[in-house]
Amino acid sequence: MGGRIDEAITAIQSAIEADRKNATYWAALGSVLMTAGKYPEAGKAFDQLTVLQGETAAVWYGKGRALAETGRYEQAIPCFEEAVKANPADEASHSRLAAAYMAVGRYKEAAASLNTLSSQE
Repeated sequence: MGGRIDEAITAIQSAIEADRKNATYWAALGSVLMTAGKYPEAGKAFDQLTVLQGETAAVWYGKGRALAETGRYEQAIPCFEEAVKANPADEASHSRLAAAYMAVGRYKEAAASLNTLSSQE
């Protein structure tokens, strides 16, 4: 994956240097960093996106995913909860929330999250 992803990261970082307040660039950087498996850096990009764009479902989901991918499930759970609150119909947020709950042994809450999702279908 290396070469092209690294090129994309460099290009997006250059764009950010030219316009640090462009939320689209920060979102792109977070997404590309996630693809590259650079989760801590992706989390920082999503933190900056929060400053620029506010706390949207997509931002909460990105932050939660970055935390979960590094095994920080307890910290990821509130992010996924906020993502679900902001967009209750989002299957990915419900699934990630349930997985994070399960990772920390909160099985009843995981089941409740999945039940909420299945009742929406």
